[in-house]
Amino acid sequence: MGLAKNLHDRFVFSFPFGLERFRPILLPLLLSPAYQFGNPELIARAIVLGFSTVSIPAVYYLGRTLYGWRTGLLASLFLSTNSLFLLNGQRLLSESLFITFSSLAIALFYKAVRGDQRLLLAAAFLTGLAALTKNFGLLLPFLYLAFLIFSRSLKRLRASIVSLSILIFLATLLPLFYFDWVNYGNLTGVFLDQIRNVPAAVSYWYFYIQKFPDTFGWNSIFILSGLLLALRKRAPKDILALCLTLVPLLLLNTALYYHMEERYLIPFMPAFFVVGASVVERVRKVDKKVLAAILLVAVVFSSVSLNDGYKAIINDSRTNSVLKEASLYLRDVTHGNDVVASPSYPLVYYYSQRPTIKLPQERNLLYSELNNNHVTYVLVNYQEQEDPAYLAKEFQSGSFIKIRGFPENSSVEVIGIFRYVGESHGNSSGSNTLRTASTNRIGPDFSQNSIVLVILRTTWLSRVDA
Repeated sequence: MGLAKNLHDRFVFSFPFGLERFRPILLPLLLSPAYQFGNPELIARAIVLGFSTVSIPAVYYLGRTLYGWRTGLLASLFLSTNSLFLLNGQRLLSESLFITFSSLAIALFYKAVRGDQRLLLAAAFLTGLAALTKNFGLLLPFLYLAFLIFSRSLKRLRASIVSLSILIFLATLLPLFYFDWVNYGNLTGVFLDQIRNVPAAVSYWYFYIQKFPDTFGWNSIFILSGLLLALRKRAPKDILALCLTLVPLLLLNTALYYHMEERYLIPFMPAFFVVGASVVERVRKVDKKVLAAILLVAVVFSSVSLNDGYKAIINDSRTNSVLKEASLYLRDVTHGNDVVASPSYPLVYYYSQRPTIKLPQERNLLYSELNNNHVTYVLVNYQEQEDPAYLAKEFQSGSFIKIRGFPENSSVEVIGIFRYVGESHGNSSGSNTLRTASTNRIGPDFSQNSIVLVILRTTWLSRVDA
């Protein structure tokens, strides 16, 4: 929402603390008109929920186009009951937009290759929208090309249609090129900036493979079966499905594994669910009772996943309300030029209305950042002290004094505000434990140049992807 507000107020695609490198522009652009009305956050959430709803029939259309209506129906059931999709689909994130645009684009691309080539123009436009929604969308043209090569379909396409489609795709990216030119002085500035600022990997390269069963749950059985059958059959639709599943999974576990979040599997859910649901098309010749049993099992487990998603949404809402309360508290007790440092910097910036920078992932940079920027206060989430991983130990170093806690459900404290008093040798008491101070000291102790460090769960960052 912070980016959307800046686009509405000043038509700039950046935060006060620097340029935005990793969030494409389409969702903030769509949400920015919400600031014309009284409750922009409510309107923005309604827009995102609308796309989440539309993404379900979009996945049905993709499944029906590739394999048949049974596949489309089952794939849309898988998506609509996946707990991770449900949790992130109600957040201010671009996942549902990407699923909608990419599913329709892939379906139209396949129909264009197999029949009416004029549909390639619409597919190019929707592919451009997907690329404006998430950087993963820039992979789609290369996946299309891989499919055309492996399926030997490249010669079927007319050069004039292909050329016009490329122009439409590039024209759709004009908002991206515009802000690249404004912010960097060239048309590819954001991509070069991302390459230069790739963060160090914080986990192991097979993270997404390990998380695959957790992300897809019981659907993993269908997906694995569908992939094996696709590898065996290798029809054109199977080749496309394999390109859309195995290539992204390979990239996530190699070139892109420096950023570890399960939600980065969500954009590829339509392809995986379609492959998994295609099993019902392959086994149509088996006994109807067996097929009915498979469908019954799918419905039962979908109900369980749906319930898990509902619980996750409730817990997420409760936690976010405490975070919002803490951020608003910071806004009330800090000065306008006080700076906040946080892994969840967009959310903290949006609610606290304070310039916000990101916390370093490397422990050896922590105290230099704190001291160089005159850090004064820390806000920590007790439930996620390992983010970054070194913080759990550092908060026991005697360098922080507790100022105030924020409870969840009026009982369990989940967020605490601490004052940074310098690296342990700068602590006059020499104690290695956290010390409690009176909350009435927080106002006078803030200085004009103070900086507030906020340590929050990285999944909260996804709530304000805009």
